[in-house]
Amino acid sequence: QWLAGGGAWPPWLVGAAMVRAAENDEEIVGRDIDAAAGKPAKSSGRAIPTAARKSKVEEVSEEEDDDDEDEDEEEDEEEDEVIAMAAAQPSQPRNEVEPGTKDFRENAVHVYGLDFLKTGHMEEIFSQFNHKYIEWINDSCANVIFKSAASAKKALESLSFPKTEDEPWRRTPDIMVSEDVPPIFLQMRLATAGDVKKAKKSVPKAMPYAHYAQQFYRAQALGKGGKGGGK
Repeated sequence: QWLAGGGAWPPWLVGAAMVRAAENDEEIVGRDIDAAAGKPAKSSGRAIPTAARKSKVEEVSEEEDDDDEDEDEEEDEEEDEVIAMAAAQPSQPRNEVEPGTKDFRENAVHVYGLDFLKTGHMEEIFSQFNHKYIEWINDSCANVIFKSAASAKKALESLSFPKTEDEPWRRTPDIMVSEDVPPIFLQMRLATAGDVKKAKKSVPKAMPYAHYAQQFYRAQALGKGGKGGGK
């Protein structure tokens, strides 16, 4: 195992690539059994008509058609790959850490790139390190809260390795989460005080119709009283 500290990824999650093996069965159509076994075929006394020979123009045309079909298939495969890679990218931006930051939550690990993982997956990954709960921030990131700073440090170092010139971020090996999506990797670091869910802007609560009716009639009454007092 490449992992340090005794940690291990679940079997369903690990893999830089999935190997697919398929065998294509070839059918032998119209072939005599004896001929297939290497014996000379028996003559029926009738001449087998030969196919009409094609002109070079027809042969070149068919080759061009085959080339066009191959190019179309390659373009479709490239387009599908681009779409799949785009779908594998996190939907939310990464929470960056200001250079020189020292205010880290020692018992919490911040994980980024979780768009394809659910709480159940997270529980399976981090339960071996005695975590307490998952604190989701958005679709792409969450904080994993541990019972102690030692457990958080062990999980961080066991499941990831440092990213060169991108401290304090670390990354996991490639992970295969689906056959339709290219391998992804998660990014981890200790959580900070700024790794929290953004508060939604409050919208003023609409008052009932009776409230506005009272305000209207009161304004009318005050208006009439003001005119009468001025005469």
